[in-house]
Amino acid sequence: MRGISRFRSLLFGRSARTARAELPIVVGLALSVLMIQSALGQTREEPALYGSLLLEPPAQNVGAFSRASLGGGSELEYLGTFCATAQYKKSSKLTHAFEAQSAISESTSVMGETAARQTGAPPWMILPAREVVEDFPPPAHATKIAQPRSNLASIRDNVVTFVYGRARVMGAPHQVTTDSMLRVIISDPDLRAVHVFDPKGKTSFSILGDQGRRLRLPAGVAVDAEDNIYIADSEAGMVLVYNQYGQFVRYIGNFHGENMYERPTGIAIDRMAGRLYLTDTARNLVFILDLQGNVLKRVGTDRRGNGSGEFMSPTQIAVSDRGIVVLDAEGSRIQVLDFDGNRIRYYRVVVDPHPGVDRENGLAVDREGNIYISYVARSIIAAYKPDGTPMGTFGQSGSRIGEFLAPKGLWVDANNRIYVSDTANVRVQVFGVTTTTTSTTLSRATAAIGMGANPIRPKKDGPPALAWVNH
Repeated sequence: MRGISRFRSLLFGRSARTARAELPIVVGLALSVLMIQSALGQTREEPALYGSLLLEPPAQNVGAFSRASLGGGSELEYLGTFCATAQYKKSSKLTHAFEAQSAISESTSVMGETAARQTGAPPWMILPAREVVEDFPPPAHATKIAQPRSNLASIRDNVVTFVYGRARVMGAPHQVTTDSMLRVIISDPDLRAVHVFDPKGKTSFSILGDQGRRLRLPAGVAVDAEDNIYIADSEAGMVLVYNQYGQFVRYIGNFHGENMYERPTGIAIDRMAGRLYLTDTARNLVFILDLQGNVLKRVGTDRRGNGSGEFMSPTQIAVSDRGIVVLDAEGSRIQVLDFDGNRIRYYRVVVDPHPGVDRENGLAVDREGNIYISYVARSIIAAYKPDGTPMGTFGQSGSRIGEFLAPKGLWVDANNRIYVSDTANVRVQVFGVTTTTTSTTLSRATAAIGMGANPIRPKKDGPPALAWVNH
């Protein structure tokens, strides 16, 4: 027992007693771990993608998602996943093989930042894969108490992190966007934070918010042509602007200390024109601004309405080369506007009529003006042409690749990559859309990859209908 106690004190103690006593134990532990890792090969790294799941997958053994047809010559391909640990896992043959052979994925709770509750290791030993930005308004400022760390302590922490994996730093991703460096920017209102994850793992950081900090409750996120980050803060009633390194730049909507918006949620930026579009959900308004925050136009009537120029609690907004798209009426209506805010047409989205059903659907548009909706209650993504014609859906309820649990955010970048904020699975999945001259049908695609039930629905049983109304 004394030997075990001494081992624990040497391994988990905050300060080393002597370098001579610690060095053989730490080096021996490191060599043991390396030998085990070498024996396992690469089979350990890929399952980490599924170790951060909140819920068990469905009982049915559904194969890996790799490629499927959206119809009209468009094909969808899985590219990778941003995990709760801030790490990006690329698609690979090993990933597909693991998914195809696994009947049940491991499931653990990931709320909060510590991994110690799942692993038993002290949380201060688990190293995160990103830096933290502590943003306090003046005169307050962040202070850090210097804690000297020996080289042996650093080796120990790296060994423990290698064994147990990186600390989980994401709680429940909501809105998502990307910048020119292919970093993904994610709002995480459960943790009151905004994460910037670098797929290369070099410049990842999180802007933390809460009482006493500038950031209170992040909602929508957007990025301008200079990679500045814009955050719609639904609690502070303003938009916060940070540069690409996470340094605070300015407020938008703060007039002599008073907020101009009641509850801003959706935000979008036309990077070419330098315009910002913002939904103020509580006031049923859409604002068109320049990037300095000057209001160019206010669209809406301060009351809930169905007429032209009226909104009912607008929550999501997106912009493309063809105009502006707004999601309102509890996720049941899409309004298409020109760049001056004049309504061109609107659609009725079929949603579950039962009370209490989550309708916090996500919205995105691609370069061609195609509209994408993430249906939270059904855990599917539906695609529509600009005129409202259904293209297809992909996904289903579950935790495997190409499956979702309550996806609340969507984004399509300039290269037609689709980012799905897979909220309850605590990850962001990335898919590529390519246009081909010959498109594989649903039956061929599902037969080829063994998807089983419903990765892409045929047009007959396709996405929930949109009732198209010209106005």
